[in-house]
Amino acid sequence: MKELIDISQALEPGMARYQSLNDFSVEWLRHYSLGFQMALSTISMPSHLGTHIDAPFHFIENGKKTDCIDLEKLCGEAQLIDARGKAFLDGDFFETAAVSTSRVLIKTDNTERLKNGSDFDNVYLTADGCSYLADKGVVLVGFDFFNVDRRGDKSRSAHMALLSRGVIILEGLVLDPVQPGIYELFCLPLKVKGLEGAPCRAVLRRMD
Repeated sequence: MKELIDISQALEPGMARYQSLNDFSVEWLRHYSLGFQMALSTISMPSHLGTHIDAPFHFIENGKKTDCIDLEKLCGEAQLIDARGKAFLDGDFFETAAVSTSRVLIKTDNTERLKNGSDFDNVYLTADGCSYLADKGVVLVGFDFFNVDRRGDKSRSAHMALLSRGVIILEGLVLDPVQPGIYELFCLPLKVKGLEGAPCRAVLRRMD
């Protein structure tokens, strides 16, 4: 079996996150150090912490919720595009990148910047870049930050351009060890009824 590459963040207290989100927390209900003969924990976290998907319902009132998304959108052939050195990604960039699959993962300078914290002006997608991808038949866009929009963009132009077309957004990817190319993506969010977003474990497998 070919190597699986984990591109998910580890959930832990103090992890890098979008500034408005609460931290991840763990409470031990039972633990060996507390005199119990077992371990049992409870966790608390926002649904958009770490590696997660945005469903259309996140910003589209009648959009699909996470448990209604076709798994075929979330799993299958994916193209990893190297966008390092770019401040934003527009239609011209994606045309030059020669998008060839219906799932696109984007490695930017966000990957490196996140190592020093999450308080910075992120690389982002423009509305016309998102429209270009949707017009090409892309059904999933993966990104190495917690937000595909420019920091402070209250219109959420990138989110709206993707989610209004039914394109699923996969945010918070860890793409350090991954080189550009074609991979097989497996992305399975938690199956919680009625949510607008959900944490997931995302992994890649190299294609021949």
